[in-house]
Amino acid sequence: MIKILETATGIAYSDGLVEAMLKDFGANQGHQYKAINLYNLPFGFAYMTEAQDMYGLKVDNYLAEQITENSVGFEVGQYRKVVRKKDTKGTSLRFYFNNHRLGESSVGNDSIDLVVAEIHNSTRTSTIVCSKAIEFNSEYFFNTYMRRERLRLLALQYL
Repeated sequence: MIKILETATGIAYSDGLVEAMLKDFGANQGHQYKAINLYNLPFGFAYMTEAQDMYGLKVDNYLAEQITENSVGFEVGQYRKVVRKKDTKGTSLRFYFNNHRLGESSVGNDSIDLVVAEIHNSTRTSTIVCSKAIEFNSEYFFNTYMRRERLRLLALQYL
């Protein structure tokens, strides 16, 4: 599930990030939300979390460009990791998901928006650094998950 999110968002999820997202998902009672099922679990999980800190995370070229060009306090440095610009402070860079849209096709192509925002700590205001629509093929995730589960059970028979 995390690999699906990493590929879709262009963000490499650290263990600490995954832990923070799991805490949010649990605190928001995401596991009891009836609309989340095995078909839409990765995006349902992401959607039910709060904004996450991007400092130190590795990002893809699109996000690197957007952050470096549009952020006041952050840039993407060596190894495509989000770092603070020299001699800046008072802001944090966070990402979150919103604007879930149901797909019109029968294969369940839903979409949500990934939003990167810079929070100005002193005023508690934010500026959108970038936003991108992320499409999700629920059948692909379901079939991939079911195949991995079949292979796991097969391995258990012989190991």
